Amino acid sequence: MTDITHLICWQCGERSPIEQENDRECTQCGTELRTGTEAYPEKKTTEFEEYIEIKVDNKVVKTIKMGEFQLLMDDLFEVKQSGMSKAPIFVVDPVIGLFDAYEQLSERSDNFFNGLKPKLRYINMRDEKELAIQFLFIPPVKSTPRKNSIALFLISFSTIFFAAMYNYSIIKASSGLILQNRFMNIEFSSISAIYALQFSLTLILLLIIKEAPGIANSIKDNKSKQIPYFIPTIPTYELGTLGNFVKQYDIPDNREKMFKLAFFGPVISWLISVGILVYTINWSYTDAIAAKAYSEHSVLMNKPTMVFKLILNLFSKDLIFSTLILHPISMAALSGIFINGLYLMPISHLNGGYLIKAISNDTIHKLATLIFILIMILIEAYQSIVLILLFLNLFLGPPMLLNEVEPLPMKYKILYIISLLIVFLSIPIF
Repeated sequence: MTDITHLICWQCGERSPIEQENDRECTQCGTELRTGTEAYPEKKTTEFEEYIEIKVDNKVVKTIKMGEFQLLMDDLFEVKQSGMSKAPIFVVDPVIGLFDAYEQLSERSDNFFNGLKPKLRYINMRDEKELAIQFLFIPPVKSTPRKNSIALFLISFSTIFFAAMYNYSIIKASSGLILQNRFMNIEFSSISAIYALQFSLTLILLLIIKEAPGIANSIKDNKSKQIPYFIPTIPTYELGTLGNFVKQYDIPDNREKMFKLAFFGPVISWLISVGILVYTINWSYTDAIAAKAYSEHSVLMNKPTMVFKLILNLFSKDLIFSTLILHPISMAALSGIFINGLYLMPISHLNGGYLIKAISNDTIHKLATLIFILIMILIEAYQSIVLILLFLNLFLGPPMLLNEVEPLPMKYKILYIISLLIVFLSIPIF
């Protein structure tokens, strides 16, 4: 059940028709070419007769024997034990330096068949921790239909815009002013449109910055069509959106890469949001009645976050939170603080879920997810968001990582503590 129609270089993956068997030297690297049958003649056990079928679009495009997987590891790893479940797995000892050997194996596997990836991890066997390599097939990236993400962006911009108009109408009506050109208690006027435009453009910019590392990584890896997906909500929800994300098109090679992709976007966006709020906070005004009416449907203004309290105390001591009506740009900045803080929570496939997976393991990832979802349930205003987070946790499982063995440098663990600090500063938990 293996490829016997070609001579194969087990070093670089180069293939030649078997009719050319008089020339047994690889034109790429000079290694001797062999057929799959010749490559492992001494192994006659059923263990090496097992095989997997790689499918693309439900069509079998490659059949690979267990022996062929082991040949990929020859001179790099000593195989102690092997098995097959959903994917072939080998318990190994490295012949050369572990991470050098793994890097060579990754390159060799990709040359052998595009999309074939070795996953390096530890498994427990007979109460002992053993080093294991599991081979996975990651299908080639398909171009994401640009129209889908563009449609979601336009819908989200609309819901953010109308949410801002709705907020403006609540503030104006609560201040005792008559709504102009009212429809479903939303004022449609040039003033409300300018208010909504200031809010929506600022928030959209902050959301794009949040996903900037993912976009940059897509462009770097020639996957530039992987652009952000925005998440719209009903316009009566004060933000009009639940944020955005960049679709993962590959499994991170190591913990450091996973951490960088998840950390820097929301943290930079959060810092910019704080800067905008500090700069614009004094553009706000006070109106006790309007502020009370607005806070009744507001996640952001119902209860002050720690970072908001600090900004008021340090930069605007004359303003009182309970009577405060924020300028739309200030409200968008506060929304950016909240959304980035939310995404940094260590839950499932949020940025914070990737961060805790990068510094720990699946068990800690699952435990942290359950703890923080419980916290969100206890905060009544967030119960609708919890449903989405539960869906991510139950149906997607923990994020995947190809190299789970190589540790994360200590500096990133310090940065993770900073991300948790941002969460507690940005979410009205207390």
